[in-house]
Amino acid sequence: MRSLLPLLLLFRSTSRISPVPLVVSAIASLLLLAAVIMPTTVCAGDEEKFTDPSWQFEIKQKTLINSHTSYEFGNPDPPYQQPLSRLEFPVNSAWAGFEIKKRLSRFSGGIEFMTTVVDQETGRFKDTDWADNGMPGRLTNYGETDTRLNPSFQVGADIDIQVADLLRLPEHFDFRPVLGFNWQQLSLLSHDGTQLDYDTPDIPPTVLPLPGSVISFEQNWYRYFLGLRFGYQWTSLPYLHHLKLETQADWSYVQGNNLDRHLLRGDRITFENTTGDA
Repeated sequence: MRSLLPLLLLFRSTSRISPVPLVVSAIASLLLLAAVIMPTTVCAGDEEKFTDPSWQFEIKQKTLINSHTSYEFGNPDPPYQQPLSRLEFPVNSAWAGFEIKKRLSRFSGGIEFMTTVVDQETGRFKDTDWADNGMPGRLTNYGETDTRLNPSFQVGADIDIQVADLLRLPEHFDFRPVLGFNWQQLSLLSHDGTQLDYDTPDIPPTVLPLPGSVISFEQNWYRYFLGLRFGYQWTSLPYLHHLKLETQADWSYVQGNNLDRHLLRGDRITFENTTGDA
């Protein structure tokens, strides 16, 4: 089984236990130890720059365009066709929230909260089945409905450490190892559509209307990441007090779970747990 994040990142499903949480814990311990040791290495001329704490508060907004999350699973019984069913939920939507950051000497930490603005119609949901055990791979059902994104959330936290001066980089550079966590929950409802049932090969499908609520879907992602932040700040540009460009590269270990309720099939529940990396 596999799943896609809204940013179309592909994750590999696996049932084995990963050592990644232990690695992340060890790195976090090293960063906290460095918080005690490393500030003592700052030169006197840079002391004010690194020891003057500051708070930052940002109002954030983001819009997802041409984005979707999908969920599929195979047949656990013979003939084991992969996939047996695939559900694709559009998540074209607007989000709003805030981020708070605190800078302390060489370290900085932040938390972020985002939520959907209101219940939003996000596009056309697609449900595809290949359920013919006699002819694996033959399309047996295809449906499309409208999709509503119910209140959904994103929460994140991270900590980083400035090491540019230790690497003898010019003072306007940022070079920061970063460690963090993100949680995302998507809650979607497919409603009011049509399904095509291909009961017999080479025969036109039966058209089945799907009125009202069809599928309720909840997806949770837990992402633990480790990476590097790079930045450069200009302080002498005309008409600007300062300008800073920043980017981040990271690797993450991801845990996810999907829960869908087929409301037109007696509230049948299907769930899946998955892990991977991105």
